[in-house]
Amino acid sequence: KEILPSDIRMKMLELSIANNPFFITSDIEIKREGNTYTYETLEELKQLYPNAELFFLVGADCLFTIEKWYQPQRIFNNCTLLAANRNDVPIQELSEKKQFLEDKFQAKVVLLDVPQMDISSTRVRKNIKNHKSIRYMVNDKVHDYILQNNLYQEVD
Repeated sequence: KEILPSDIRMKMLELSIANNPFFITSDIEIKREGNTYTYETLEELKQLYPNAELFFLVGADCLFTIEKWYQPQRIFNNCTLLAANRNDVPIQELSEKKQFLEDKFQAKVVLLDVPQMDISSTRVRKNIKNHKSIRYMVNDKVHDYILQNNLYQEVD
C-alpha cells in the first residue's frame, strides 16, 4: 500500500486539529527508528506526561485482535482503551470481549456508542483515485491540502 511520507501525514494531522485546543500532535513515532509498537508510544507518553491519564481510541473491531498485538499487557497497563463501534459488531459480543480483556489483562475498557459514519482512510484514498468527492469526509483544510498537492492520485 502507498504510504505518504511522515512529514505530509503530520501536516494533514496538524491541519485537521488546528482549531481544537484540546488536541496536540506528536512526532514521537516518526522520530523512532525501526518498528513502532503501541506499548512503546504509550510508555513514552507516560514519561512525558506523568500526571496524565492516557486514553487509546480504537475501532471496536480491535478488541478482537489487540491481545495478539506486541506486548498487550503493557498497552493495558498504560491506558484506558476506548473502543468505538464502527462496524456494527453486536453489543453482546463487544461486552463479552470487554469482560474477557478486563479479566485477563486487568484492562480498563470503555465501549463508546458513536454515530455510524462510512468514512475510512481507505475510502478517502479510493474516492480520490476515482475522482470522487471527499468533501465532508475530511476537514476542509485537509481536503484542500490533499487536492492542492495531488495526494493519493494515480500517476498515468
